[in-house]
Formats: sequence, C-alpha cells, structure tokens
Amino acid sequence: MKERDKAYYRYLHTSEVGQETASIHREIVADYFWKILNSYGCRDVLDVGCGLGFFLGKAGRGVNAVGVDSNWHVAEQCRSDGRRVILGNGAELPLGNGIMDGIHCAHLLEHLPDPERAFMEYHRVLRDGGVLLVRVPPFDASFYDDWSHVRPFTKKSLLRLAAVAGYHHTRVFYYHYDLPFRKWDASAFRLLNRGRHLPIIRQAIDGLIKLYGLPPKELVLVARKATRR
Repeated sequence: MKERDKAYYRYLHTSEVGQETASIHREIVADYFWKILNSYGCRDVLDVGCGLGFFLGKAGRGVNAVGVDSNWHVAEQCRSDGRRVILGNGAELPLGNGIMDGIHCAHLLEHLPDPERAFMEYHRVLRDGGVLLVRVPPFDASFYDDWSHVRPFTKKSLLRLAAVAGYHHTRVFYYHYDLPFRKWDASAFRLLNRGRHLPIIRQAIDGLIKLYGLPPKELVLVARKATRR
C-alpha cells in the first residue's frame, strides 16, 4: 500500500493533472465549481479526495475549506502548502455528523467499489440543506484507460444513487471545459475560457458539441440534503 501511495503521488506530479501548463485551465474550472457552492451559501466545505489541494487553494475569503485524502504523501504535501487536509478514507469520513455546508468530490466516485456507502457518508456529514457536488468522467471508449476505474456513471445512475441516499433537488449536467491543456498565452487563454462561460456563449458551444457528438469532459451532480421541519 505504501508503494502504491508513492506511485500515485509521483503520478500527480508527472501527469497533466499536476503540470504547470494546465494551471490556468484548472484555475478557471475550479472557479466555475466554487461559484456553484458559493451560490448556495456554503462556508464550511469538504473536498473529498483532494489530491494536491488545487481546489482547496481556490476557496474564497470566508470559506473554511478542508480536504480529505487517503494518500499520506498527498496529505503531507497539502499541509506543507498550507492546506487543511485530514488523512482518511473517502467512503468513511473521519468527521462528525452535520458539520459541513458543502461537499465537493471530483473524480473519486468512479474508483469506489461501493458508491452508495460514500453517498450515505456525505449525507451524514452534511448539515440539513447542505450541498453535494460530485464530478465524474463520462462513460466513453477511454473510461477504462485508467485501470483504477471500477464503475462508470450515467445521468440516470447518478440521479438514482442520490435519491436512494436521501438527497433532494438534484440536477445532473455535462460540463464541457473544451479548451485543451496547452501552453496558451496566459492572458489570451484566461479571456477565452472566461468568455466561454458566459450564458449565451456556453449555450452555443454546448449546442455545437451536442450536434457533432463531441464527448463531454465531466458529468456533474448537484444535490441537497433535505431540511428537517
């Protein structure tokens, strides 16, 4: 297990996930999903499977962002970078009941053998009315190129999983961050990618993607824990 953790830690630093050339792109993607959490007023946010902590580092002022990761090397790297990270299992969170306003879980669920158990854990840790934001890769021909992927998801399966785990007000959508990981000029890249998220431009791009059958980059679930009366 220790050797596997080391291997994954090296992978994060050598793959496109950890390359500096992708940092502008990742920053804009993180900003997009933080805006969703902020729109629900989330102030205590848990990032499950936080990796090197990039999403945590983009939390806004007044947000208490905490990460959980099962990899000791990753957790130590995050802590040395000033991130608050707890060593723990993404399906058995080392946290108390009802203490988080929001939970962000990106590209972890497809690695878990029992996603229902994970959804129940997130439900336990969320406060009433809390928001769960889950991001998974779409199921296509390249899904099993990652040997650690064990379960693909569709819109319907995510909605059903959320319903079984007790979430309400769920919505699922595809997110097309369609500009590639390349060495773009920073200012031009930032302008292009931010403009891409303007509602009218986003609708046009998504329409073209759907028309030509281009693959989406992520499947996203946003769901809320019911408020007790």
